[in-house]
Amino acid sequence: MLLFIDAANSENIRLALVSSAFISEHHFNNSNLSEKLLIEIKKFLKKEKIDFSDLHKIAVISGPGPFSKIRTAVAISNALAFGLKISVVSIKAGQPLVWDEVLAKKGRAQVLPFYDKAPSITLSKKKL
Repeated sequence: MLLFIDAANSENIRLALVSSAFISEHHFNNSNLSEKLLIEIKKFLKKEKIDFSDLHKIAVISGPGPFSKIRTAVAISNALAFGLKISVVSIKAGQPLVWDEVLAKKGRAQVLPFYDKAPSITLSKKKL
């Protein structure tokens, strides 16, 4: 079973469970994603009667997209993959999703986020 996480949309977060014969999706509001993502994943798995141990791979949209949402989704995907000792697959936003190809894609121990532009971070002012 593959868990798919898509946080690249600015309005909704999409989770999906995919196997060769089964696809189920769950959408939720993206506010407070860092607080809600893991809780929503747990609720979704419970609703579908899937245990974390049933997951064999995680696929995550790694960018481009909203900086904080992409970073949060990638970090949680990497942490889950590490904890469950499974691989994670990076998918770029806008790429057509063919589930058979995603299932067959070789995963990695971790993925890195991809940003289409540098984040806007305010630098501290140094006193001279």
